[in-house]
Amino acid sequence: MYCISCGKSIEQALNFCHNCGADVSIYRSNELSEASINLLVATIMIIPVAGLAVVVSLMSVMNEADFANMTILLAAFFCFLLLSGAEAVLIRLLQKYTEYIKEKTDGAQPDVQTGVQSNVPDVFKP
Repeated sequence: MYCISCGKSIEQALNFCHNCGADVSIYRSNELSEASINLLVATIMIIPVAGLAVVVSLMSVMNEADFANMTILLAAFFCFLLLSGAEAVLIRLLQKYTEYIKEKTDGAQPDVQTGVQSNVPDVFKP
């Protein structure tokens, strides 16, 4: 791991750089949060597929049990509403989570050449 301020190599367990004193714990916690974001995105992708499979199988079972067509359509409609609501909640959670990460890092971006995150505006970079 490298310091976000001076670029010196530091140990993973440190909260502050020994060279310049910069707080590096913020960026270490972001590495853990990337795994959480990936899990959230995977969940957002899996729920509709699994939900549609459940709805189709429910419709098939209801059709075989001689339910009225209107009852089957209403059940499918309510399942669709539940799936849509779950997706909306997960997407909003992802949106809030990424906004939180952006606020926490104060817009620090990794330098393309060194890979070191820096808060220095592009105007001042050589």
